[in-house]
Amino acid sequence: MSGKRWLILAVVLLASFAFLFSMQAAPPLIPAILSEFHLSHTAAAGVMLFVALPAMLLSIPGGFLADRYGNKRLSVVGLSLVCLGTLLTAVAPSFGLLQGGRAIVGIGGALLFSAAPPLIFQWFSGKELGLAMGIWALNMPLATVISFNLLGRVELTYGWRSSFWIATALATVILVLFALLAEDKKVVRTPISLAPLKRVPMWMLAIIWSTFNMAALSLTTWGKTLFMDFKGVPPVRADFLAGMIMLLSFTTPLTGYLAGRIGRRRPFILLSLIGMTACLALLPTVDGVLQVLLLVVLGLFAALAPPSIFALPPELVGPENASLGFGVLNTALNFGVLIGPLVIGRVLDIMHSDVAVFSTMAFFAALGALVAYLLKVR
Repeated sequence: MSGKRWLILAVVLLASFAFLFSMQAAPPLIPAILSEFHLSHTAAAGVMLFVALPAMLLSIPGGFLADRYGNKRLSVVGLSLVCLGTLLTAVAPSFGLLQGGRAIVGIGGALLFSAAPPLIFQWFSGKELGLAMGIWALNMPLATVISFNLLGRVELTYGWRSSFWIATALATVILVLFALLAEDKKVVRTPISLAPLKRVPMWMLAIIWSTFNMAALSLTTWGKTLFMDFKGVPPVRADFLAGMIMLLSFTTPLTGYLAGRIGRRRPFILLSLIGMTACLALLPTVDGVLQVLLLVVLGLFAALAPPSIFALPPELVGPENASLGFGVLNTALNFGVLIGPLVIGRVLDIMHSDVAVFSTMAFFAALGALVAYLLKVR
């Protein structure tokens, strides 16, 4: 039984990675997509918008469905849609069809992220839960670092569509593994109730997670463009710099373990967002080695919050409503994915200033820090 739960954690991590890799495949390819379809920066942000919008709208219904019909079943449906949407993106002859493919990816991600992570709560508890959530939180760093450092190179040699073919193949393999190995410890058959959605602390946590992602994913989405246009950084190096915030997030298992051992989560969340605010505000002022060092520090701060945020839904809405709690968090995540890069693209179009862009990212993080300060949890 002990070995099985770690296997469950592994396949949930892989399934989450498959969706996020498909989502994060787009930012390194934005310059190429922008060029092929003759788009503005604001329009190019649609490659993220059309993933985020359906995921934002469907995550809470997905949480209800997972609690009602079982987490594995809904996860398989969601991951299947991720495969289908990524395939459509790879073959799309127009930007409209590309957006359609990205929307299908977003629908699949909404179902997957509402249903798969709560499997971890079924198999882990107590102090081990923090470590398990820290390991699961590697999904975004893995997806971002691999996509940013692999797909940009692939695009330069084989074109941007080849990157989505890679994402399709990877998601398909992971779908098969998940279908074979994932298991509900108990199939939950809870009646649909809106009562958990009335709990204010859960929505405060959602705002924190949304603003965190507005800041972090705005950087990963637009970082390559910013470093190339304002700092003169070559494309491959710009990919690496844009993904550094996620590279340092590989420390999330450690921060999750520490939060679980100490038994306090709010200090980790608050310190994370305050540190991110300062680093983002300073980024336009540095170059070269100092730029790299500041991005390292930014990544370390960013690693503090996610494990503690992910461990809180059962505490705030009850273990029986964990899927619904994750649906709320996924709604918040995708609101951040939707609003953050879109606002940054608009600021870039209007002001064409890296100071204005990074200051906007810092504002997102500062807003999250304020809400974290007001949140009454351990």
